[in-house]
Amino acid sequence: AGGGGIEDLVLVRDADGQINLDFTHPAEAAAGPPPPGEEPLAGRLLDRALALLSDPPADSTISELSRVGIQASSLTLHDEPTGGNWHAVDSRLLLRRDVGRVTGDLQINLDFGADRRTALKAAAEYRRDDKRLALNFGFAGLDPAPFAERLPRLHELAGVNLPLSGEVNVAILIDQNRLSDVAFNLTGGKGEIALPKLLPAPVKVASLAIKGALVDSGHGIVIDSLALKTDRVALSARATIDREPDAFGIQAQATLTDLPFEQLRQLWPIALAPDARDWIFT
Repeated sequence: AGGGGIEDLVLVRDADGQINLDFTHPAEAAAGPPPPGEEPLAGRLLDRALALLSDPPADSTISELSRVGIQASSLTLHDEPTGGNWHAVDSRLLLRRDVGRVTGDLQINLDFGADRRTALKAAAEYRRDDKRLALNFGFAGLDPAPFAERLPRLHELAGVNLPLSGEVNVAILIDQNRLSDVAFNLTGGKGEIALPKLLPAPVKVASLAIKGALVDSGHGIVIDSLALKTDRVALSARATIDREPDAFGIQAQATLTDLPFEQLRQLWPIALAPDARDWIFT
């Protein structure tokens, strides 16, 4: 097993989607910059950890390494394609080497400023044969708004004003630099949902449960199950949503119970059967 403490870890995702690393080891921070021509201590630590977790020769002493732990006081991600910057404090990563794969556990505390912090835990598995990285994120009481501010594809989440709990599973094909799967299973507490492109008016929510996946590189959403309750109405639904730059396309099956007619307009999505919607409400 091996481990190391890092004062500041910086990740940079460039325009090609490649992730570059830079960090400062506490001993290096105290000693100042290394002599000319000498590699920084932190760089040697990272190189050693990566070498030990790759496929070492069976007769090599590094083949006996089973775990590597990294702790960073400060973690920063500069995402050049979106222009977003993410900052986390007290982050911990534990990697475990196995035959043909590397697994790991990650705990980070995202710092959005103004006393807004979100704790995330993730389990990871990297398979060497197909270069596939699978991530499972778990969270509780998450505020979606800060994520909407930093991820253009999720800007609609700015209108979801309620705490979310659950998990999100992400699969990344490393050699192709693309997402292959994104699935979610979420529950929400009391709050409000305001989606102007989808719903004609904000909806007061008592509880929410939703399960589904992103498809077509994030341009579509498949909702396998949706259960939403307001103070008077219960909605259950399944849907497929196609996202366009300025509109939504929706195919859905829904069941509403205890729905007063005056609230039907509020819950009927704008893009769902618009001719029938206009006929009923005019």
